[in-house]
Amino acid sequence: DRVWTHVNGLAPSRRAGRLLMVWQAYIDESEDADYFVVGGYVSSAERWAQFSEDWEELLPFGVLNSRNEYQFKMSQMAGNSERLERAQAFFRVIEEHVLFGIAIAIKVADFERAKDRIVGIAYRPDPQEVIINSKAKDNLYYFAFHNMMMAFHKAKAQHIWPVSEVSDGKVDFIFDERMEKKTILENWDAFIEGNLWEGHFGATPRWESDDEFLPLQGADFLCWMLREYCHEKGTENFRSGIINEPLFPWMQ
Repeated sequence: DRVWTHVNGLAPSRRAGRLLMVWQAYIDESEDADYFVVGGYVSSAERWAQFSEDWEELLPFGVLNSRNEYQFKMSQMAGNSERLERAQAFFRVIEEHVLFGIAIAIKVADFERAKDRIVGIAYRPDPQEVIINSKAKDNLYYFAFHNMMMAFHKAKAQHIWPVSEVSDGKVDFIFDERMEKKTILENWDAFIEGNLWEGHFGATPRWESDDEFLPLQGADFLCWMLREYCHEKGTENFRSGIINEPLFPWMQ
Protein backbone atom coordinates (compact mmCIF):
# COMPACT_ATOMS: atom_id res chain seq x y z
CA ASP A 1 0.00 0.00 0.00
CA ARG A 2 2.84 2.40 0.77
CA VAL A 3 4.12 2.11 -2.81
CA TRP A 4 0.91 3.79 -4.03
CA THR A 5 1.42 6.89 -1.86
CA HIS A 6 2.93 8.86 -4.74
CA VAL A 7 -0.14 8.49 -6.93
CA ASN A 8 -3.27 7.58 -4.98
CA GLY A 9 -4.15 11.19 -4.25
CA LEU A 10 -4.98 11.77 -7.91
CA ALA A 11 -8.55 12.11 -9.10
CA PRO A 12 -9.96 8.64 -9.92
CA SER A 13 -10.55 9.65 -13.53
CA ARG A 14 -6.82 10.29 -13.96
CA ARG A 15 -5.38 7.65 -11.68
CA ALA A 16 -5.52 4.55 -13.90
CA GLY A 17 -3.65 6.12 -16.79
CA ARG A 18 -1.23 7.94 -14.52
CA LEU A 19 -0.13 4.76 -12.76
CA LEU A 20 1.42 3.45 -15.93
CA MET A 21 3.57 6.60 -16.22
CA VAL A 22 4.88 6.84 -12.66
CA TRP A 23 8.44 5.53 -12.63
CA GLN A 24 10.09 4.95 -9.29
CA ALA A 25 13.72 4.24 -8.38
CA TYR A 26 14.32 2.60 -5.00
CA ILE A 27 17.91 3.16 -3.83
CA ASP A 28 19.96 1.71 -0.97
CA GLU A 29 23.67 1.57 -0.15
CA SER A 30 26.27 -0.97 0.95
CA GLU A 31 29.73 -0.19 2.30
CA ASP A 32 32.84 -1.57 3.91
CA ALA A 33 36.41 -0.35 4.36
CA ASP A 34 37.16 -0.83 0.64
CA TYR A 35 34.05 0.04 -1.38
CA PHE A 36 30.95 2.22 -1.14
CA VAL A 37 28.03 1.35 -3.42
CA VAL A 38 24.78 3.27 -3.89
CA GLY A 39 22.20 1.73 -6.19
CA GLY A 40 18.85 0.14 -6.78
CA TYR A 41 16.18 -0.61 -9.32
CA VAL A 42 13.78 1.33 -11.55
CA SER A 43 10.26 0.19 -12.41
CA SER A 44 6.69 1.48 -12.61
CA ALA A 45 4.51 2.06 -9.54
CA GLU A 46 2.24 -0.71 -10.76
CA ARG A 47 5.11 -3.18 -11.02
CA TRP A 48 6.48 -2.13 -7.63
CA ALA A 49 3.12 -2.79 -6.00
CA GLN A 50 3.09 -6.35 -7.34
CA PHE A 51 6.76 -6.75 -6.42
CA SER A 52 5.93 -5.83 -2.83
CA GLU A 53 3.17 -8.43 -2.62
CA ASP A 54 5.39 -11.18 -3.99
CA TRP A 55 8.37 -10.14 -1.87
CA GLU A 56 6.32 -10.08 1.33
CA GLU A 57 5.19 -13.65 0.72
CA LEU A 58 8.85 -14.70 0.68
CA LEU A 59 9.90 -12.86 3.84
CA PRO A 60 9.51 -15.96 6.09
CA PHE A 61 12.48 -17.31 4.08
CA GLY A 62 14.49 -14.25 5.13
CA VAL A 63 15.92 -13.43 8.56
CA LEU A 64 14.46 -12.18 11.84
CA ASN A 65 15.25 -8.63 12.93
CA SER A 66 15.48 -7.24 16.48
CA ARG A 67 11.67 -6.91 16.61
CA ASN A 68 11.27 -10.59 15.75
CA GLU A 69 9.92 -9.69 12.29
CA TYR A 70 11.06 -11.25 9.05
CA GLN A 71 13.06 -9.11 6.64
CA PHE A 72 15.60 -9.45 3.83
CA LYS A 73 19.16 -8.28 4.48
CA MET A 74 21.63 -9.60 1.95
CA SER A 75 24.57 -9.34 4.35
CA GLN A 76 22.78 -11.80 6.63
CA MET A 77 21.46 -13.99 3.82
CA ALA A 78 25.03 -14.48 2.63
CA GLY A 79 26.06 -15.71 6.07
CA ASN A 80 25.82 -19.37 5.08
CA SER A 81 25.16 -21.49 2.01
CA GLU A 82 21.59 -22.43 3.02
CA ARG A 83 20.54 -18.77 3.32
CA LEU A 84 22.34 -17.86 0.12
CA GLU A 85 20.38 -20.55 -1.69
CA ARG A 86 17.12 -19.09 -0.31
CA ALA A 87 18.13 -15.68 -1.68
CA GLN A 88 17.64 -16.98 -5.21
CA ALA A 89 13.86 -16.93 -4.76
CA PHE A 90 14.02 -13.22 -3.89
CA PHE A 91 16.12 -12.56 -6.96
CA ARG A 92 13.45 -14.18 -9.15
CA VAL A 93 10.97 -11.59 -7.87
CA ILE A 94 13.40 -8.84 -8.88
CA GLU A 95 13.82 -10.41 -12.32
CA GLU A 96 10.07 -10.53 -12.84
CA HIS A 97 9.14 -7.01 -11.79
CA VAL A 98 12.00 -4.53 -12.17
CA LEU A 99 13.06 -2.94 -15.45
CA PHE A 100 16.74 -2.28 -14.78
CA GLY A 101 19.24 -1.39 -12.08
CA ILE A 102 21.41 1.68 -11.57
CA ALA A 103 24.40 2.08 -9.26
CA ILE A 104 27.50 4.07 -8.37
CA ALA A 105 30.54 2.19 -7.00
CA ILE A 106 33.40 4.07 -5.33
CA LYS A 107 36.71 2.71 -4.14
CA VAL A 108 37.14 4.28 -0.71
CA ALA A 109 40.91 4.63 -0.99
CA ASP A 110 40.54 6.53 -4.28
CA PHE A 111 37.99 8.86 -2.71
CA GLU A 112 40.24 9.57 0.27
CA ARG A 113 43.17 10.43 -2.01
CA ALA A 114 41.05 12.65 -4.24
CA LYS A 115 38.76 14.44 -1.79
CA ASP A 116 41.16 17.29 -1.11
CA ARG A 117 40.75 18.21 -4.78
CA ILE A 118 36.94 17.87 -4.76
CA VAL A 119 34.83 20.99 -4.45
CA GLY A 120 31.26 20.41 -3.29
CA ILE A 121 28.79 23.02 -4.46
CA ALA A 122 25.46 23.89 -2.85
CA TYR A 123 23.39 25.71 -5.47
CA ARG A 124 21.10 28.61 -4.67
CA PRO A 125 18.46 30.22 -6.92
CA ASP A 126 20.65 33.29 -7.45
CA PRO A 127 23.33 32.12 -9.92
CA GLN A 128 25.72 34.72 -8.46
CA GLU A 129 25.44 33.17 -5.00
CA VAL A 130 27.28 29.88 -4.89
CA ILE A 131 28.66 28.45 -1.67
CA ILE A 132 31.17 25.71 -1.00
CA ASN A 133 29.67 22.77 0.87
CA SER A 134 32.45 21.07 2.82
CA LYS A 135 30.10 18.24 3.82
CA ALA A 136 29.79 17.16 0.19
CA LYS A 137 33.57 17.03 -0.12
CA ASP A 138 34.14 14.78 2.89
CA ASN A 139 31.05 12.57 2.88
CA LEU A 140 30.94 9.52 0.59
CA TYR A 141 27.15 9.41 0.55
CA TYR A 142 26.83 13.02 -0.63
CA PHE A 143 29.45 12.40 -3.29
CA ALA A 144 27.82 9.16 -4.48
CA PHE A 145 24.35 10.78 -4.44
CA HIS A 146 25.51 13.67 -6.60
CA ASN A 147 27.26 11.40 -9.09
CA MET A 148 24.32 9.01 -9.33
CA MET A 149 21.95 11.87 -10.14
CA MET A 150 24.42 13.27 -12.64
CA ALA A 151 24.80 9.87 -14.35
CA PHE A 152 21.02 9.38 -14.30
CA HIS A 153 20.44 12.73 -15.97
CA LYS A 154 23.12 12.07 -18.60
CA ALA A 155 21.71 8.65 -19.48
CA LYS A 156 18.19 10.03 -19.89
CA ALA A 157 19.40 13.01 -21.90
CA GLN A 158 21.24 10.67 -24.27
CA HIS A 159 18.30 8.21 -24.44
CA ILE A 160 20.41 5.19 -23.53
CA TRP A 161 17.96 3.67 -21.04
CA PRO A 162 17.23 -0.04 -21.48
CA VAL A 163 13.50 0.78 -21.55
CA SER A 164 12.55 3.57 -23.94
CA GLU A 165 9.37 4.63 -22.08
CA VAL A 166 11.43 5.66 -19.05
CA SER A 167 13.41 8.08 -21.19
CA ASP A 168 10.21 10.02 -21.85
CA GLY A 169 8.96 10.15 -18.24
CA LYS A 170 10.09 11.53 -14.93
CA VAL A 171 11.38 9.21 -12.21
CA ASP A 172 10.68 9.55 -8.48
CA PHE A 173 13.58 8.53 -6.21
CA ILE A 174 13.01 6.80 -2.88
CA PHE A 175 16.07 6.15 -0.70
CA ASP A 176 16.68 4.11 2.42
CA GLU A 177 16.82 6.24 5.57
CA ARG A 178 20.03 8.25 6.01
CA MET A 179 21.00 11.14 8.26
CA GLU A 180 22.22 13.05 5.19
CA LYS A 181 18.67 13.49 3.88
CA LYS A 182 18.14 16.79 5.73
CA THR A 183 21.00 18.55 3.95
CA ILE A 184 20.05 17.09 0.56
CA LEU A 185 16.41 18.13 0.91
CA GLU A 186 17.37 21.65 1.97
CA ASN A 187 19.32 22.05 -1.25
CA TRP A 188 17.26 19.90 -3.63
CA ASP A 189 15.37 22.60 -5.55
CA ALA A 190 18.50 24.66 -6.08
CA PHE A 191 20.43 21.50 -6.97
CA ILE A 192 17.98 20.66 -9.75
CA GLU A 193 17.65 24.21 -11.03
CA GLY A 194 21.40 24.77 -10.98
CA ASN A 195 21.95 21.72 -13.18
CA LEU A 196 18.91 22.29 -15.42
CA TRP A 197 17.59 18.82 -14.56
CA GLU A 198 13.90 19.62 -14.03
CA GLY A 199 12.72 17.46 -16.93
CA HIS A 200 14.08 14.16 -15.67
CA PHE A 201 13.22 14.01 -11.98
CA GLY A 202 9.73 13.66 -10.55
CA ALA A 203 8.77 14.34 -6.95
CA THR A 204 11.26 15.55 -4.37
CA PRO A 205 13.29 12.53 -3.20
CA ARG A 206 12.08 10.65 -0.16
CA TRP A 207 13.89 8.64 2.47
CA GLU A 208 11.87 5.75 3.85
CA SER A 209 12.25 2.66 6.02
CA ASP A 210 12.97 -0.61 4.24
CA ASP A 211 10.63 -2.31 6.73
CA GLU A 212 7.71 -0.48 5.10
CA PHE A 213 8.94 -0.01 1.54
CA LEU A 214 9.97 -3.49 0.45
CA PRO A 215 11.56 -2.42 -2.88
CA LEU A 216 14.35 -0.96 -0.73
CA GLN A 217 15.16 -4.52 0.35
CA GLY A 218 15.57 -5.38 -3.31
CA ALA A 219 17.95 -2.44 -3.66
CA ASP A 220 19.91 -3.80 -0.69
CA PHE A 221 20.27 -7.07 -2.62
CA LEU A 222 21.79 -5.28 -5.63
CA CYS A 223 24.15 -3.07 -3.63
CA TRP A 224 25.56 -5.93 -1.59
CA MET A 225 26.17 -8.07 -4.67
CA LEU A 226 27.78 -5.16 -6.53
CA ARG A 227 30.12 -4.56 -3.61
CA GLU A 228 31.14 -8.21 -3.67
CA TYR A 229 31.64 -7.92 -7.43
CA CYS A 230 33.98 -4.96 -6.84
CA HIS A 231 36.03 -6.98 -4.39
CA GLU A 232 36.45 -9.68 -7.00
CA LYS A 233 36.94 -7.62 -10.16
CA GLY A 234 37.38 -3.99 -9.11
CA THR A 235 35.47 -1.03 -10.53
CA GLU A 236 36.99 -0.92 -14.02
CA ASN A 237 33.94 -2.55 -15.64
CA PHE A 238 31.78 0.29 -14.31
CA ARG A 239 33.56 2.80 -16.51
CA SER A 240 31.74 1.62 -19.63
CA GLY A 241 28.40 2.54 -18.04
CA ILE A 242 26.79 -0.89 -18.49
CA ILE A 243 27.83 -4.24 -16.99
CA ASN A 244 26.74 -7.11 -19.21
CA GLU A 245 28.21 -10.03 -17.27
CA PRO A 246 26.39 -11.88 -14.45
CA LEU A 247 26.62 -10.33 -10.99
CA PHE A 248 24.98 -13.23 -9.17
CA PRO A 249 26.43 -16.77 -8.86
CA TRP A 250 23.22 -18.46 -10.00
CA MET A 251 23.11 -16.42 -13.23
CA GLN A 252 26.17 -18.21 -14.69
